[in-house]
Amino acid sequence: MVGVQVETDLEAFPYSALTARQTNGWSVVQDVVGGRQVAVFWESGTVSPLDSPIIADSRDVGSTGVFDRELNGRLLSFHASPQKSSMTRPAAAGTSLAALSPARCRANP
Repeated sequence: MVGVQVETDLEAFPYSALTARQTNGWSVVQDVVGGRQVAVFWESGTVSPLDSPIIADSRDVGSTGVFDRELNGRLLSFHASPQKSSMTRPAAAGTSLAALSPARCRANP
């Protein structure tokens, strides 16, 4: 479960809902939380340290990141595609995401 809070509004995104939408080991859900347009990314490849005494034997639960979809007044859109590299490329050409704080993003040259 990944929780997103904007001001006093809270939204929960179950990993099961994120994994059900996956394409090539990752997914993205776009939603509105507290009036802010957000993108919730999930990618496989992270195992749970709580699932087994030996981490290598644990199940893959994946990992998530949450970003604000608005950048310099533009609303970015994201979608899962068969190409892994698409995950870090928003629809607007020439920009990439970097986490600043929960539900924030910025452009990198």
